[in-house]
Amino acid sequence: QGREFKVLQSLPNLIVRTISNPDDGKRNLIVGQRTNSADMFSGEMVRLAVKEGKLVPDGTVMLPPGTLLLSYVDGHVGKNKDFLRIILNQDQRLMVFDRDNQLLYEDTDRMYGLEHSTLGPLTSGGKPSFYPGKLVITDTSGAGQNELLVVKQSRGTSAIHALTWDGTQLREKWKTISSRGVISDFTIQDFKN
Repeated sequence: QGREFKVLQSLPNLIVRTISNPDDGKRNLIVGQRTNSADMFSGEMVRLAVKEGKLVPDGTVMLPPGTLLLSYVDGHVGKNKDFLRIILNQDQRLMVFDRDNQLLYEDTDRMYGLEHSTLGPLTSGGKPSFYPGKLVITDTSGAGQNELLVVKQSRGTSAIHALTWDGTQLREKWKTISSRGVISDFTIQDFKN
């Protein structure tokens, strides 16, 4: 009611979000990534289901190794509308996988994401983990072809880059002008409607 929020459930040590169903890519699944596990970057996620109004574990889902759910996106990208799983890994490299988690492309440069965005040691005795940055798949022109949007930060400036998939690699389609400072988050909105 109004601006009052009520905590319905606490899920400690779990990053929760929705992803496309790996079986059909149409329906969404709720998954969680355990942050208190030594193998949190193995790609194994906890599948969650709503039962009696609560999220409960309901099996596992495998995503690409190295995935941090905060820097993961999946969807249809490019002219051929290939279903891709894309991560920005802990080395700030873009990696593209198919539906079966087979690596299709890895950017050789550490050029995307946020510099020095530490989440801290998420596992007991583990090394600090990084939040590389947000990834978004969307059709920015309305032409029926999705692009991958990602922040590129360099030497105190940031810009959003739109990349398209040509079947073998990601290519730059357009980018915003660089602005001083950090773009830590962004969203896409249609201001005409």
